[in-house]
Amino acid sequence: MAAQNTQHQLRHAAAWSNNVNHYTLALDIEAYERDQSKLTEIGWTIDNVNAPQISHHFVVQENVHLRNGRYVPDNKFGFNFGRTDTLPLYEILRRLREDICSRPLLAMVGHGIAHDIRYLQSVGFSFSPGTKFFDTNNLYREFSASMQSKHKLQTILVQLGIPHSGLHNAGNDAYYTMEAFLVMCARGY
Repeated sequence: MAAQNTQHQLRHAAAWSNNVNHYTLALDIEAYERDQSKLTEIGWTIDNVNAPQISHHFVVQENVHLRNGRYVPDNKFGFNFGRTDTLPLYEILRRLREDICSRPLLAMVGHGIAHDIRYLQSVGFSFSPGTKFFDTNNLYREFSASMQSKHKLQTILVQLGIPHSGLHNAGNDAYYTMEAFLVMCARGY
């Protein structure tokens, strides 16, 4: 039953990504490895078939001093697709909300997106009841007919033939999550 649901999601994702009226926002959040309640970076990429992609990367000002590197690589200042802005968390969330609200037909994409949603909810951010969510991990499981329940983003990128660098930067991860989503949508159905 789960595979059937995921297969339906891949078809739905493909239809969504090819509709000129629909937008897709890929989101990634990095947290401090020693205290997951402290968000350190937020990045997102917005895609529409008729417009150039837009990518954003923000470092949370309140936690700029917190560095990963013991358990997770620290690539906080290695954004490949534009500039990194260091802003207070409330301002980053305001900008995210603005990007979401200015695109009424929008779906959210993430790799393990449930974690990102929980991070945002923990700081008071909420989504509209009708918001659509796609998880690239689940989509890849159906796309590749894999029995594994989890796949690293890097593994998916390699398997899909997507060149990548600078993972564990929220902006880069959001960009590459979007690329994986679009490739699976194009090749899957």
